[in-house]
Amino acid sequence: KGINIDANGLVGIGTTSPESLLEISKDSANAIMTISTHHNTEATYSGITLQKADNTQASPALVDDDAVLGKIEFKGYDGSNYIDAAKIIAKIDGTPATNDMPTELIFYTNQGGAGVTQAMVINESGNVGIGTASPTSPASINTFLEIESSTHAGLVLHDTAANAWDMYNEGGKLYWTYNNAVTPLVLNTAGNVGIGDADPSEAKLSITGVLSGDVGIKIDQDNNNGSLYIDAESTSATVVEIDAGATTTGIGVGVTANSIAAGSAAQFSTSST
Repeated sequence: KGINIDANGLVGIGTTSPESLLEISKDSANAIMTISTHHNTEATYSGITLQKADNTQASPALVDDDAVLGKIEFKGYDGSNYIDAAKIIAKIDGTPATNDMPTELIFYTNQGGAGVTQAMVINESGNVGIGTASPTSPASINTFLEIESSTHAGLVLHDTAANAWDMYNEGGKLYWTYNNAVTPLVLNTAGNVGIGDADPSEAKLSITGVLSGDVGIKIDQDNNNGSLYIDAESTSATVVEIDAGATTTGIGVGVTANSIAAGSAAQFSTSST
Protein backbone atom coordinates (compact mmCIF):
# COMPACT_ATOMS: atom_id res chain seq x y z
CA LYS A 1 0.00 0.00 0.00
CA GLY A 2 2.97 2.34 0.49
CA ILE A 3 2.37 6.03 1.23
CA ASN A 4 -0.96 7.60 0.32
CA ILE A 5 -2.08 11.24 0.50
CA ASP A 6 -5.80 11.82 0.14
CA ALA A 7 -7.61 14.90 -1.17
CA ASN A 8 -7.68 16.45 2.31
CA GLY A 9 -3.92 16.14 2.74
CA LEU A 10 -4.15 13.25 5.17
CA VAL A 11 -1.17 10.91 4.93
CA GLY A 12 -1.55 7.15 5.22
CA ILE A 13 1.31 4.66 5.51
CA GLY A 14 -0.01 1.16 4.94
CA THR A 15 -3.57 2.48 4.50
CA THR A 16 -5.44 4.21 1.71
CA SER A 17 -8.00 5.74 4.09
CA PRO A 18 -6.14 7.71 6.77
CA GLU A 19 -8.36 9.20 9.48
CA SER A 20 -5.84 11.71 10.83
CA LEU A 21 -2.99 13.89 9.57
CA LEU A 22 -0.74 10.82 9.68
CA GLU A 23 -1.89 7.23 10.12
CA ILE A 24 0.38 4.18 10.10
CA SER A 25 -1.31 0.81 9.63
CA LYS A 26 -0.06 -2.75 9.29
CA ASP A 27 -1.92 -6.04 8.86
CA SER A 28 -0.65 -9.28 10.45
CA ALA A 29 2.41 -7.62 11.99
CA ASN A 30 3.50 -4.96 14.48
CA ALA A 31 3.13 -1.34 13.38
CA ILE A 32 6.27 0.29 14.77
CA MET A 33 7.65 3.79 14.24
CA THR A 34 11.38 4.24 14.83
CA ILE A 35 13.19 7.56 15.22
CA SER A 36 16.99 7.28 15.17
CA THR A 37 19.74 9.77 16.00
CA HIS A 38 23.47 9.29 15.31
CA HIS A 39 25.82 11.84 16.80
CA ASN A 40 28.88 11.94 19.07
CA THR A 41 27.40 14.60 21.32
CA GLU A 42 25.81 13.07 24.41
CA ALA A 43 23.08 15.73 24.58
CA THR A 44 21.73 14.80 21.12
CA TYR A 45 18.59 12.65 21.27
CA SER A 46 15.59 11.25 19.42
CA GLY A 47 12.28 12.68 20.51
CA ILE A 48 8.66 13.53 19.94
CA THR A 49 7.38 17.02 20.82
CA LEU A 50 3.73 17.86 21.48
CA GLN A 51 3.17 21.62 21.66
CA LYS A 52 0.27 24.04 21.60
CA ALA A 53 -0.36 27.78 21.34
CA ASP A 54 -3.48 29.92 21.14
CA ASN A 55 -4.37 31.92 18.00
CA THR A 56 -2.64 30.77 14.76
CA GLN A 57 0.61 29.20 13.55
CA ALA A 58 1.69 32.51 12.06
CA SER A 59 0.81 34.46 15.20
CA PRO A 60 0.90 32.17 18.26
CA ALA A 61 -0.47 33.48 21.57
CA LEU A 62 -0.21 32.56 25.25
CA VAL A 63 -2.16 29.48 26.26
CA ASP A 64 -4.68 29.63 29.11
CA ASP A 65 -5.28 27.64 32.29
CA ASP A 66 -6.75 24.15 31.65
CA ALA A 67 -5.38 24.09 28.08
CA VAL A 68 -4.60 20.53 26.98
CA LEU A 69 -1.05 20.57 25.61
CA GLY A 70 -0.91 16.97 24.47
CA LYS A 71 -2.61 13.60 24.67
CA ILE A 72 -1.52 10.00 24.16
CA GLU A 73 -4.47 7.63 23.67
CA PHE A 74 -4.74 3.86 23.73
CA LYS A 75 -7.83 2.38 22.05
CA GLY A 76 -9.22 -1.11 21.51
CA TYR A 77 -11.85 -2.40 19.07
CA ASP A 78 -14.98 -3.56 20.91
CA GLY A 79 -16.55 -5.27 17.90
CA SER A 80 -18.21 -2.09 16.63
CA ASN A 81 -15.88 0.83 17.34
CA TYR A 82 -12.49 1.73 18.74
CA ILE A 83 -13.06 2.90 22.32
CA ASP A 84 -10.75 4.45 24.89
CA ALA A 85 -8.74 1.98 26.95
CA ALA A 86 -6.27 4.42 28.53
CA LYS A 87 -4.81 7.85 27.94
CA ILE A 88 -2.26 10.33 29.27
CA ILE A 89 -2.95 14.07 29.14
CA ALA A 90 -0.68 17.06 29.79
CA LYS A 91 -2.80 20.03 30.88
CA ILE A 92 -2.06 23.54 32.11
CA ASP A 93 -2.81 23.83 35.82
CA GLY A 94 -2.32 27.44 36.79
CA THR A 95 -1.61 30.75 35.10
CA PRO A 96 1.01 30.60 32.31
CA ALA A 97 3.41 33.47 31.80
CA THR A 98 6.81 34.14 30.25
CA ASN A 99 9.11 31.22 31.20
CA ASP A 100 6.33 29.82 33.39
CA MET A 101 4.12 26.92 32.24
CA PRO A 102 2.55 25.11 35.28
CA THR A 103 1.38 21.73 33.99
CA GLU A 104 -0.10 18.54 35.41
CA LEU A 105 0.15 15.06 33.93
CA ILE A 106 -3.08 13.02 34.16
CA PHE A 107 -3.39 9.24 33.68
CA TYR A 108 -6.69 7.57 32.77
CA THR A 109 -7.64 3.87 32.66
CA ASN A 110 -10.72 1.96 31.53
CA GLN A 111 -12.12 0.22 34.59
CA GLY A 112 -14.69 -1.71 32.58
CA GLY A 113 -17.00 0.38 30.42
CA ALA A 114 -17.21 2.62 27.39
CA GLY A 115 -15.00 5.38 28.78
CA VAL A 116 -11.93 6.02 30.89
CA THR A 117 -11.64 7.25 34.49
CA GLN A 118 -8.87 9.34 35.96
CA ALA A 119 -6.57 7.01 37.91
CA MET A 120 -3.57 9.18 38.80
CA VAL A 121 -2.32 12.73 38.52
CA ILE A 122 1.09 14.35 38.96
CA ASN A 123 0.35 18.00 39.61
CA GLU A 124 2.43 21.07 38.83
CA SER A 125 4.24 20.76 42.19
CA GLY A 126 5.26 17.14 41.53
CA ASN A 127 2.77 15.77 44.05
CA VAL A 128 1.04 12.50 43.14
CA GLY A 129 -2.66 11.81 43.58
CA ILE A 130 -4.24 8.36 43.18
CA GLY A 131 -8.03 8.38 43.22
CA THR A 132 -8.10 12.18 43.52
CA ALA A 133 -7.83 14.91 40.92
CA SER A 134 -6.40 17.44 43.36
CA PRO A 135 -3.83 15.99 45.80
CA THR A 136 -3.66 18.12 48.94
CA SER A 137 -1.79 17.88 52.24
CA PRO A 138 -3.52 19.13 55.44
CA ALA A 139 -0.06 19.35 57.03
CA SER A 140 1.27 21.42 54.08
CA ILE A 141 3.91 18.83 53.18
CA ASN A 142 5.84 20.06 50.14
CA THR A 143 6.10 16.80 48.17
CA PHE A 144 3.76 13.90 48.85
CA LEU A 145 1.64 11.02 47.57
CA GLU A 146 -2.10 11.15 48.28
CA ILE A 147 -4.30 8.07 47.84
CA GLU A 148 -8.04 8.65 48.12
CA SER A 149 -10.98 6.24 48.13
CA SER A 150 -14.56 6.19 49.39
CA THR A 151 -13.78 3.05 51.45
CA HIS A 152 -10.18 1.86 51.83
CA ALA A 153 -7.28 4.08 50.77
CA GLY A 154 -3.91 2.51 51.34
CA LEU A 155 -0.73 0.80 50.27
CA VAL A 156 0.05 -2.88 49.80
CA LEU A 157 3.56 -4.28 50.31
CA HIS A 158 3.68 -7.69 48.66
CA ASP A 159 6.60 -10.07 48.21
CA THR A 160 6.91 -12.98 45.78
CA ALA A 161 6.10 -15.51 48.53
CA ALA A 162 2.45 -14.33 48.78
CA ASN A 163 3.06 -12.35 51.97
CA ALA A 164 1.19 -9.05 51.90
CA TRP A 165 1.09 -6.18 54.37
CA ASP A 166 -1.72 -3.65 53.89
CA MET A 167 -1.66 -0.15 55.31
CA TYR A 168 -4.92 1.73 54.84
CA ASN A 169 -7.14 4.48 56.19
CA GLU A 170 -10.76 3.71 57.04
CA GLY A 171 -13.13 5.68 59.23
CA GLY A 172 -10.35 7.88 60.60
CA LYS A 173 -8.19 4.93 61.68
CA LEU A 174 -4.92 3.80 60.17
CA TYR A 175 -4.69 0.00 59.94
CA TRP A 176 -1.78 -2.37 59.33
CA THR A 177 -2.96 -5.88 58.41
CA TYR A 178 -1.23 -9.05 57.28
CA ASN A 179 -2.75 -11.01 54.37
CA ASN A 180 -6.12 -9.35 55.08
CA ALA A 181 -6.62 -11.69 58.04
CA VAL A 182 -4.81 -10.22 61.04
CA THR A 183 -5.05 -6.63 62.26
CA PRO A 184 -1.89 -6.31 64.33
CA LEU A 185 -1.69 -2.52 64.57
CA VAL A 186 -4.22 0.34 64.60
CA LEU A 187 -3.74 4.08 65.11
CA ASN A 188 -6.81 6.23 65.78
CA THR A 189 -7.32 10.00 65.50
CA ALA A 190 -6.60 10.53 69.20
CA GLY A 191 -3.14 9.03 68.76
CA ASN A 192 -4.08 5.82 70.57
CA VAL A 193 -2.31 2.67 69.37
CA GLY A 194 -3.86 -0.76 69.37
CA ILE A 195 -1.79 -3.93 69.02
CA GLY A 196 -4.25 -6.69 68.31
CA ASP A 197 -6.99 -4.24 69.33
CA ALA A 198 -8.96 -2.74 66.42
CA ASP A 199 -10.52 -0.08 68.68
CA PRO A 200 -7.91 1.33 71.09
CA SER A 201 -10.27 4.00 72.44
CA GLU A 202 -9.56 3.43 76.14
CA ALA A 203 -5.78 3.72 76.29
CA LYS A 204 -2.82 5.30 74.52
CA LEU A 205 -1.49 1.76 74.08
CA SER A 206 -3.84 -1.21 74.10
CA ILE A 207 -2.54 -4.76 73.65
CA THR A 208 -4.87 -7.73 73.21
CA GLY A 209 -4.66 -11.22 71.80
CA VAL A 210 -1.41 -12.22 73.53
CA LEU A 211 -0.77 -15.86 72.72
CA SER A 212 -0.39 -18.50 75.41
CA GLY A 213 3.20 -18.65 76.57
CA ASP A 214 3.98 -15.13 75.31
CA VAL A 215 4.16 -11.87 77.21
CA GLY A 216 2.41 -8.63 76.36
CA ILE A 217 5.48 -6.40 76.68
CA LYS A 218 9.11 -7.44 76.87
CA ILE A 219 11.91 -4.99 77.55
CA ASP A 220 15.42 -6.35 76.99
CA GLN A 221 17.70 -3.78 78.57
CA ASP A 222 21.47 -4.19 78.81
CA ASN A 223 22.48 -0.74 80.10
CA ASN A 224 22.63 0.62 83.64
CA ASN A 225 19.47 2.67 83.24
CA GLY A 226 15.89 1.87 84.16
CA SER A 227 14.06 -0.39 81.76
CA LEU A 228 10.74 1.32 82.36
CA TYR A 229 10.25 4.92 83.49
CA ILE A 230 6.84 6.46 84.13
CA ASP A 231 6.70 10.22 84.66
CA ALA A 232 3.31 10.74 86.32
CA GLU A 233 2.57 14.44 86.74
CA SER A 234 -0.93 14.05 88.11
CA THR A 235 -1.28 14.71 91.83
CA SER A 236 -4.22 12.37 92.32
CA ALA A 237 -4.24 9.65 89.62
CA THR A 238 -2.92 6.14 90.21
CA VAL A 239 0.53 5.79 88.65
CA VAL A 240 0.42 2.02 88.12
CA GLU A 241 -2.78 0.01 88.31
CA ILE A 242 -2.94 -3.76 87.93
CA ASP A 243 -6.30 -5.50 87.55
CA ALA A 244 -5.83 -9.25 87.77
CA GLY A 245 -9.53 -9.94 87.44
CA ALA A 246 -10.91 -13.13 88.95
CA THR A 247 -7.55 -14.90 88.89
CA THR A 248 -7.57 -17.95 91.15
CA THR A 249 -4.14 -19.23 90.18
CA GLY A 250 -1.00 -17.54 89.06
CA ILE A 251 0.70 -14.38 90.27
CA GLY A 252 -0.68 -10.87 90.10
CA VAL A 253 2.77 -9.25 90.13
CA GLY A 254 5.90 -11.31 89.78
CA VAL A 255 9.52 -10.12 89.90
CA THR A 256 12.25 -12.63 89.08
CA ALA A 257 15.90 -11.78 89.69
CA ASN A 258 18.31 -14.54 88.70
CA SER A 259 21.33 -12.91 90.31
CA ILE A 260 21.62 -9.66 92.23
CA ALA A 261 25.02 -8.72 93.57
CA ALA A 262 23.78 -5.40 94.90
CA GLY A 263 20.49 -3.60 94.84
CA SER A 264 16.93 -4.86 94.90
CA ALA A 265 14.75 -6.99 92.69
CA ALA A 266 11.93 -4.49 93.14
CA GLN A 267 11.82 -1.11 94.84
CA PHE A 268 8.90 1.22 95.49
CA SER A 269 9.62 4.61 96.99
CA THR A 270 8.06 8.04 97.42
CA SER A 271 9.56 11.40 98.09
CA SER A 272 6.57 12.55 100.15
CA THR A 273 3.88 11.13 102.40
